[in-house]
Amino acid sequence: MLRPYEQCATRLENRGYHPPTREYVDNLVEGLLASGVEASWHSAVDPLGMPLFPSRVFPICHPQANMDAFRYLIDRLHEIGRPVVSWYPLNLGGGVLRALLSGLRPPRITLQGPLCVTMNARVQADGRWAVHLHNAPGSAYAYPAPPRSNYLHTSGEVVPARDLVIEVCEGSVKSAHSGISGETYRVLESSRVQVPLLALHDVVLLEVSDG
Repeated sequence: MLRPYEQCATRLENRGYHPPTREYVDNLVEGLLASGVEASWHSAVDPLGMPLFPSRVFPICHPQANMDAFRYLIDRLHEIGRPVVSWYPLNLGGGVLRALLSGLRPPRITLQGPLCVTMNARVQADGRWAVHLHNAPGSAYAYPAPPRSNYLHTSGEVVPARDLVIEVCEGSVKSAHSGISGETYRVLESSRVQVPLLALHDVVLLEVSDG
């Protein structure tokens, strides 16, 4: 016998970038009561592991950290008879570590983009910066088996990452282009380079001046 979805779902997930708003909480409670969902998951940290509430244990919190937002969420869940259990994912504490290291020594170059994109950079002998961007490295990417000799991956296996921004914190960017395709990338405010689309990987070559 097939049951309606609302009778089968037992958990809803919310992994947000900001503390929950009152409007979100009120709509959530209404939805839980109407659907019969028994449990709900609410991230108390952003995707980089920075707490969305003021924390004495992890002092480097999200800029919008707000305890009242979570107090309202907890009180409303208690009102409808839902227990609340909390835990902190230490394995997702990359944001805390990044903020700590950046505070000790600001990085020369940073990347704005999804977590699945990694960046490695080096200064070449000719003075240009070579910035290697890799989309979904490691276990997040399924390499073809058996491997093919003519390309690195099977078309469609990797979701392209869009609107990446490379920011040079020391110096000014004079030009930027792909070392693979030769495409010229737009330089914003003399220090930021916009990469509109990253399929699997790219090497962005930057000409950077000291001033």
